[in-house]
Amino acid sequence: MLTGRRLPWDGIKGELLGFIRGCGLLDEFKKLGCNFWDKQALTTNNIKHLGPIYGYQWRYFTSCRPTGPSTVDGAVTDQLAELINSLLTNPGSRRHVLTAWQPNDLEYMALPPCHMMAQWHVEQSPEMQQAGDRPILHCTVTMRSADMFVGVPADMASYALFTYLLSLLLGFEPGTVCINMADCHIYEANEVQAETYLQKPCYGLPKLTISQEALDAVYGENMDPVAFTEAAIAWLEALEPSDINLVNYQANDSQLVTMVA
Repeated sequence: MLTGRRLPWDGIKGELLGFIRGCGLLDEFKKLGCNFWDKQALTTNNIKHLGPIYGYQWRYFTSCRPTGPSTVDGAVTDQLAELINSLLTNPGSRRHVLTAWQPNDLEYMALPPCHMMAQWHVEQSPEMQQAGDRPILHCTVTMRSADMFVGVPADMASYALFTYLLSLLLGFEPGTVCINMADCHIYEANEVQAETYLQKPCYGLPKLTISQEALDAVYGENMDPVAFTEAAIAWLEALEPSDINLVNYQANDSQLVTMVA
């Protein structure tokens, strides 16, 4: 979390929970406390929606699958469920990936994905196991376009929270979040705010907490992979914004910023 200016934490956690649930309607995000998408929403039959953006791709990624030499059928993949299952059953894999980039759907999205892919890596070794240390979960995010002053700070906090939640479910220690960014920029509309930000002091980092009620709902061990994955998805979908809080978030006042698509 940035401390040089106060970030919209309610919107950040609400947006992530909306993505996890696969939400696509504007009202769904607003009910979770996120208004980031208000100006980008599409309207179809008087219904404001965002199209098949991040969460839709995470939960309902649709692709064509070959069924023969010249035939295909549509296959829907719950990438989040597959991610959890692979982290559980094959932590050493290099395929712990979520992608939001579906070329066939780009024209129907409110905005094409900026943070288009995330990959998780489990750090573990015999020495760690011998010492009784838990595996460490790291996240690497790929961004095709990086709004350094508005979007990137929120995305940093969002993927840190996401990695923390996955670590909590899987019994890992949360590790680092690394972001690979292309086309890094600050829009002219935010130049003055960025200059002001650079003159501000920074403070110590806050502590992330999960409500006791949510922690009590985390299931036990010794579940088979399928049951574990189903329970993990149910737990994530049941999380409410009020379950996720920051303690001692000391920051300078928030700044009025302009989101430019």
